[in-house]
Amino acid sequence: GCAFFVLCVASFLVWSGVSPGGGGVGSFSRVARCGGGWGRCGGGRVCERLDFNSAVAVKRFKSGSKDIGGYLAELAMSEFISNNTEHCVHALDAFHYKNQNFIVFELHGQSLHQVIQSTGNMDKHHALSIARQLLLAIAEIHSFNIIHCDIKPANCLVHRSENQQEWVLKLCDYGLCESRGNNSDPKATGQMPMGPSFFIEVGTLPYRAIEVLLGDCSYSYPVDIWAAGSTFAEMLNSK
Repeated sequence: GCAFFVLCVASFLVWSGVSPGGGGVGSFSRVARCGGGWGRCGGGRVCERLDFNSAVAVKRFKSGSKDIGGYLAELAMSEFISNNTEHCVHALDAFHYKNQNFIVFELHGQSLHQVIQSTGNMDKHHALSIARQLLLAIAEIHSFNIIHCDIKPANCLVHRSENQQEWVLKLCDYGLCESRGNNSDPKATGQMPMGPSFFIEVGTLPYRAIEVLLGDCSYSYPVDIWAAGSTFAEMLNSK
């Protein structure tokens, strides 16, 4: 699996959009370990960073040719999703340093997996609220003909609302996202990234849809709905 570290930023201004070439590892110092589901694509690592006002997550990709492809695909997908969604984690910047590539994301609390592990069964009100927000995030990316392909609690980042009464969710990790056709939404900003399609293995095993388990390569958007249902069941049963 990927290693997760937390970094603190001394400098490096976060720009308003994804802009490769902004900063460098020399600007960071490690402060703790970071949870959350930022994934296996490209051998990425996720780190936490502080800029002038807030912490952000930094995902690191190794320098191998396979990882470069993963980095470029995820960078393009992250930029498109960031420009066009409300319920997904946004990418803020990207840069290259010493043969490694990095994508900077907004930091959004802890993973739903961590919350489930620490609190056990969720009450139905909070579980339904999180499930609704997860379905809204899925609906957003599906509206642009994108399949997430790795919905699970570890890829759902949550934090408490300002009044501490509700959980606020954002979906993260676009390393396995697939685009199915061109985006036709006139409100979309940017060009639809044409990523890979029809992986041999889709998602994480406990959340993998039946058709994928049976080897059906014609899977489509319902794989995300199946995984969302599995995530909802885990919230209620803590397993």
